[in-house]
Amino acid sequence: MNREEAKNKILKRLYEIAMKDGIRTTMLKSGFYNLEPIAKEEGIDGELLKGVFEELCKDGYLDYLFTWMAVRPSPKALTYCEQNGLIDERFVKRQEEVRIKILEALFDLEEEEPRANSIFRIWESQIREKADIDELESDNNIYFLYTLGLVNGNPFWNEWTPTPDGKKKVREYQRMRRFNELKKSLNPQERGHKFEDLLEEVLKEEGCETWKRRRHEGAEIDIQFKYNFHFFLVSCKWQKKKVGGETVGALIERGDKLDCEAYILISMSGFTRESIKSKRSSKLIFFGPGDIEKVFHVEIFQSRKLFTELLDEKIKERRVSGKVLVDDQAYS
Repeated sequence: MNREEAKNKILKRLYEIAMKDGIRTTMLKSGFYNLEPIAKEEGIDGELLKGVFEELCKDGYLDYLFTWMAVRPSPKALTYCEQNGLIDERFVKRQEEVRIKILEALFDLEEEEPRANSIFRIWESQIREKADIDELESDNNIYFLYTLGLVNGNPFWNEWTPTPDGKKKVREYQRMRRFNELKKSLNPQERGHKFEDLLEEVLKEEGCETWKRRRHEGAEIDIQFKYNFHFFLVSCKWQKKKVGGETVGALIERGDKLDCEAYILISMSGFTRESIKSKRSSKLIFFGPGDIEKVFHVEIFQSRKLFTELLDEKIKERRVSGKVLVDDQAYS
């Protein structure tokens, strides 16, 4: 057994024990677990254990009691176990669902009964009832969210409130659900307008000034926005067929008249190769379905991909190399 295998075995066992006992309860009671019997059960000899213990402590995976092998897993260790396939996928999925339920319950409860004079407002028992989760699930995952900075509160008194980042995460999850629902829509026009509404929400959240469905010389502009003191034009297409050269030409003509920094063409059905390889305008920027999925995809552990971040990458690539970036592919 090498050191990496031994590390993973120890972290997995500590994760399982901590989740069974309750993470918050373990932390509050200063609960520590003896590594030596765990290592013995996993077939890790003393010399290997010593090296693994020192490495895990140095890298921030273990909280430890002095130099003894009495430890508990840090939030970093718990996250590592879930993100590296050490834990059963169904169990991890359930924890993700519980964390979202907790955040949404906190969000709703605060909206229902705001108490401006209290720093920590909502009892954990209220959260459990609203989220329909059991005590162990809340014990594990509220503290988990606390370490991620998504909730704030008093672990000793079980009072909690969502942080601004937690509220933002709730809005992102709700928007992701609305986006996923649009994929099932059978009405193309309704789907298109709702997609434009969602995209405008994203742009506003990223600090852009926006204008939606404006008319200019008889033609409707889906979205126009201001970002970094520049104006951008957006055309959104959600059709069955890939977008071709005719649509590209119409957008360029409209954008030239408005003197925008760039013309953004979004197609949820993709583009024909000919339309992407068009050299008719260096201002033309393409967003394919893969790009848009990144913008709306949300996870607890990481920030979503910003639309404006993708836009900057695409503009830079176009200007530096002359290549067009679409769904992680570069076209000359």
